[in-house]
Amino acid sequence: MRIYNRLKFKFYNRSLRITKEGFIYIIITLGIGIAALNTGNNLIYLILGLTLSLIIVSGILSEQSIKKIKVIAELPDEIYANIPFSLKLTLINMKKILPSFLVGINGLHFLMLLPGESISRGMGFVFSKRGFHTLDKQTLSTTFPFGFFIKSKIIDLKKEVLVYPEIKAISIKDIFGFKEQTEEYIMMDKKRGIMVRSLREYREGDDTRFIDWKATARLNRFMIKEFEKEKGGRTATVVIDNHDTKINENAFEEAIKIGASIINLFANKEFTFQLITCQKVIGPDKGKEHLKGAMRHLALLKKSLRIMSYELFDSEFFQNSFRILILYSSSLPLAKKEYLFNKVVRIK
Repeated sequence: MRIYNRLKFKFYNRSLRITKEGFIYIIITLGIGIAALNTGNNLIYLILGLTLSLIIVSGILSEQSIKKIKVIAELPDEIYANIPFSLKLTLINMKKILPSFLVGINGLHFLMLLPGESISRGMGFVFSKRGFHTLDKQTLSTTFPFGFFIKSKIIDLKKEVLVYPEIKAISIKDIFGFKEQTEEYIMMDKKRGIMVRSLREYREGDDTRFIDWKATARLNRFMIKEFEKEKGGRTATVVIDNHDTKINENAFEEAIKIGASIINLFANKEFTFQLITCQKVIGPDKGKEHLKGAMRHLALLKKSLRIMSYELFDSEFFQNSFRILILYSSSLPLAKKEYLFNKVVRIK
């Protein structure tokens, strides 16, 4: 690292770093000072005084440029992990008389701010993890007036941000696809003229005409078709068993990402859905606000010592919906109840 890059001084929420040009200027000033001492020439002393005064003037003017600058940060309503978003920064010159010059913050540069003027700029930003984050300290700096020094001060924004889980690319075919589920999930039943929504285990009293023989042969138990009676009646339940286990943290985070991606897809497709974890049941409902509530829950979800109550699966909505279970360990309690679900997603 070059010598001048190491020369940094801190004092009362200010830091001063010497630029390459400033380092050269200081070397020249020192040379003039040595020449003045050796020769005793008054003209050289005059030049030395001028060069030193420029350093003092630089400090005064740079302080005026970053003084009384207010910074406001504006964030979008929804922020997802590992997805870039635009952070809007607004700089306001609170001074009544003096303008500010060559002000910069986080790579954004402003040539001039007149007294009372405000200027906004957007910058790309990204959070790598879900949960609460704090936008606290931002560095406001200036090279005004000569570019010899970079004077900076810390701006404390104290802005708390909730970051939703990362959304992965998932399609309807991934959920109702052919690899783990039968084709009937997404096909129309020609005789009845309605869509087959899902499969479930045969119960006494069910119409045997609707037994799915392919699924029965594959699973070695009688499986019966469930039909969707209305086009707008699409319903789904997403269950994440977050009971505490000794498992890799990455698998738990991946389970949350998959769950968030699935409910995001259902919301965009206007499904009525519910989200069930060991701590809470979100829904059933549909719409943007319902999705926000579910995403907020997943953003803050942690492993729980509580075991999920099986009574949740006795509800009419659960029984009549397409049921998805997300597991990140084979030792979780719900791993023994896989037969209750139409689709099981295992995170390795």
